[in-house]
Amino acid sequence: MAKDFVKSNDVQFVAQLNTFKANLPSHAMLFGLTPAQIASVQADADWMAFIVLRNNAAPGFAQDWTKLKDQVRHGGDGSIIPPFPTPPDVVTPPMGTIQPDVEGRFRQLAAQLKANSNYSKAIGENLGIEADETSFDAGNYKPEGSAKAVLNVVTIKFTKKGVDGQAIYSKVTTGVSTLPSTPGSPAPATLSQYTKIAIDFHSPYVDNRALTIAGQPELREYYLRGVLSDAEIGVPSDIIRVIVGTI
Repeated sequence: MAKDFVKSNDVQFVAQLNTFKANLPSHAMLFGLTPAQIASVQADADWMAFIVLRNNAAPGFAQDWTKLKDQVRHGGDGSIIPPFPTPPDVVTPPMGTIQPDVEGRFRQLAAQLKANSNYSKAIGENLGIEADETSFDAGNYKPEGSAKAVLNVVTIKFTKKGVDGQAIYSKVTTGVSTLPSTPGSPAPATLSQYTKIAIDFHSPYVDNRALTIAGQPELREYYLRGVLSDAEIGVPSDIIRVIVGTI
């Protein structure tokens, strides 16, 4: 599964844009980029840095004013902060007009560069548009999930964490109306007691099987196995237990 090259954290995205801004001019001729495109990248990086850094400073400014207000009303219990907290400087923004969708333009230009025959992974790393390499340990992959029951319908939520979907195994014990203690992973010797009831590629999975004995509550136990390229991988999840058939 491909990993997104764009940083999700705002501050890290600003750093990524600054790398792109600093190094792109040296590749402009190779990719036939115009001065206007370079200028647009530089403006986007400057504006994104301005907005994010001021946005991050705003909560501290508000907290300082709240502290000052509390000291004025109730008295201080320690050092006195300066009378008037300094607000983030928003009176000296970057030159030019701010444009929305910085990330959209960044993705579009990165895709254009990657489609160029002159592009290489080394250039992409220099520009900061190659995804960080991570190793996926298929042998030790362990799913995570949870379940909630309403009457005899169980909704099982899971996270993929790098796989395509989850195989869902279940075991039913009738006549049980209270949950046993929370278990860990199923013991290997007990895996044969479970039956695969589904492979689901989108959370949640809904188990709406009828009660084994009508009107009688039952314990349903589940475990998950990761599915990657139609094969089950890794180790079973911890057992997920719910009681169904009760109000």
